Amino acid sequence: MNNLLKQFDSISLSQMEEQMWSIGLDRMEKKYITHISNLESILKDLQDEYVALEIKWVREFGYHNIYFDTDEYKFFHEHWHGLKVRTKLRTRKYIDSKLAFFEYKQRDHDTIRKFKFDIQLNKHWKFTKRCKLFTDKLYQSIYQTGLESQVVPALITEYTRSTLCSKKNDERITFDTDLHFTDARRKDWKPTYMPGIVLIESKSWSLSHKAEAILQKHGVVNMNGISKYCLGILLEGIQEKQYERFEKVLEYIEHIQDNS
Repeated sequence: MNNLLKQFDSISLSQMEEQMWSIGLDRMEKKYITHISNLESILKDLQDEYVALEIKWVREFGYHNIYFDTDEYKFFHEHWHGLKVRTKLRTRKYIDSKLAFFEYKQRDHDTIRKFKFDIQLNKHWKFTKRCKLFTDKLYQSIYQTGLESQVVPALITEYTRSTLCSKKNDERITFDTDLHFTDARRKDWKPTYMPGIVLIESKSWSLSHKAEAILQKHGVVNMNGISKYCLGILLEGIQEKQYERFEKVLEYIEHIQDNS
């Protein structure tokens, strides 16, 4: 992957963040799945219109996320039921830069908003008092009611991410590989690994997702029902695979792995 990314012009983290703040944090997301063997041809077609994020001469970065949910997996079930307004809570650790954040991610129909603050690395596992106050304030302002149930760690996700930015500042594309999912509530639980699978996300600040036509050209399927959180919950057997909406996603992943 790194050799493929070397063909792109680069953008620094400060430049990317400056562009993001200049156009706002609200965005629309689309998600896709493909096999890693398709990346070379996809990236070749993206090269003229996108630049690659580079930090200290590195273009692939390790991520470690911990998702929080209620005992009854309220946020998972909101996604399954297709609620147009729904919430996701997590801490995110950037392995290479040794930074960590608490993030409150809010979907409002087709728009995604993300609110976050930095945390100490040793607080990465914890839903601290500050996290609770931050969450309660946002949740109350959005739903006009409080979050009644306590939230605790539910799922660990680990992966390697590369990021491309549109030269016109209106879209980012992320490529997640080496995905691992681990149940955060069972001790000594082995992670589920997804070899060869790439999760692609297009994050656009306009109605146009320029990368979509290129991805469709290469047979990459739009899988909007996916989130890494829901996928990990199912692959780890935390919730039974009784939901047709997610079963189709799992079958598609199996199809990719069997035919690549």
